Amino acid sequence: MDNRKIDEAILAVAESRRLKVARILVDAARVPGVGVPETDEGFEIIRRRVEVLVEQGRFLAWGNLEEPRYSEVCLPSAPEDDKST
Repeated sequence: MDNRKIDEAILAVAESRRLKVARILVDAARVPGVGVPETDEGFEIIRRRVEVLVEQGRFLAWGNLEEPRYSEVCLPSAPEDDKST
């Protein structure tokens, strides 16, 4: 399995609003060509990559990422996308 393809799949299904990590795992596993099976083992591989993306600052996270049903992630908004000012 190619971590680059997994990361691309994760980022492709992510949004700028909070989503449950469990949803990200399932949606990313279903991206054509990602090469990760829709099994517990496959979801664990994707979950670990989500943690790496959080550590790299490519995701914001809430909750314990080891508990996908009880944690959330989102893409950080770019400053130019912030319409609150």
